[in-house]
Amino acid sequence: PIPTGHLTTRQALAYAAAGTDGVYACPADRMAGALSRDRPVYAYEFADHTAPAPEVLRLVPFPLGASHSLELRYLFDVGGAPALNPAQEALSDQMIDHWSAFVRTGAPGPDWPRLGDGERMSLQLGGSRMFDDFDRAHQCAFWAGLRG
Repeated sequence: PIPTGHLTTRQALAYAAAGTDGVYACPADRMAGALSRDRPVYAYEFADHTAPAPEVLRLVPFPLGASHSLELRYLFDVGGAPALNPAQEALSDQMIDHWSAFVRTGAPGPDWPRLGDGERMSLQLGGSRMFDDFDRAHQCAFWAGLRG
């Protein structure tokens, strides 16, 4: 483990990005792509970098941003984190609508196409949108080159 207490903010953010991209985002995207060959897959990226974190996560020595699992606060009554602000409440309502539609119909809604052309939903404050630069943004080609 890297002693993050001794890192500059820039180093800590680079470390967090490497962990996010190389360990989580790109491998999850490869799995989603493989699954989409046989069945419908709907991909998203939670992009509220101001998401409230539970107390234990607020103790880490670097900004968490839109870390994995922080979106759960937008879907469920998860305790231990500060309340959502009005813009986050609006995103929460939108996410609950998408998840409810998925449960009812098998699709999160008409504005959310199936994975296939490289598009993913970016769940963000001020209005979610589709984006098609996931691989570039997360440097997935670089991380894939390190696997071998």
